[in-house]
Amino acid sequence: MKALLFISTVFALAHSSVSAQAPTPGQCDGSVMYEITYETAWTEDSTNAPIPENAHFSPAFVALHPYDTVLYAAHVPATSGIKLMAETGETSILEDEASSLGAIFAKGTKLNVQGITTVTLTATPEADLLTLVSMIAPSPDWFVGITSLSLCQSWEWIDSFSGDLASLDAGTDSGPDFASEDEVTDPAEPILYLTKDLSESSTRTDAVFGRVSIVRL
Repeated sequence: MKALLFISTVFALAHSSVSAQAPTPGQCDGSVMYEITYETAWTEDSTNAPIPENAHFSPAFVALHPYDTVLYAAHVPATSGIKLMAETGETSILEDEASSLGAIFAKGTKLNVQGITTVTLTATPEADLLTLVSMIAPSPDWFVGITSLSLCQSWEWIDSFSGDLASLDAGTDSGPDFASEDEVTDPAEPILYLTKDLSESSTRTDAVFGRVSIVRL
């Protein structure tokens, strides 16, 4: 099948340097507005396969959610919302899932292989984890993302953050390349990382399709 998306330099850092300790409710006081910028960077070096016709990314789905919740994670099966987003770019179910967790969210715009979209969201003590996802299109079920990045570190809101997004395989479609016909994976497999050879990996790879930057306003 393919690989998946879980952490990226962003996620890896988010759970090491940026969030060295698990966040707890009320760790940071007040509310802070952040500007989240998602920049696509699909180049000939992103994978060992040619960039397909009509290559693009679905509108980014960006959410701030409570410290004890996740919208997706590597090595865990995708939710219905992540499955739909990764296969079609549609986020209606993901929006329902995020709302049920008490998250606030925003959507960016559809992007070409090189493009930038920016949204603003307000972090609160009750919603200080950032998750961003966007479908790699066309593809069977591949996406880029960052999951559960803590904007609150050591009782202080962070000022900024930037890093590569992870490339992931949602584990719901077994198509081997960008233009594959639908090939439902039954039963679904856990989310894994996507390699440059369009295969799966249990650890993060150097198949880079985009970056994220976060700035406190």
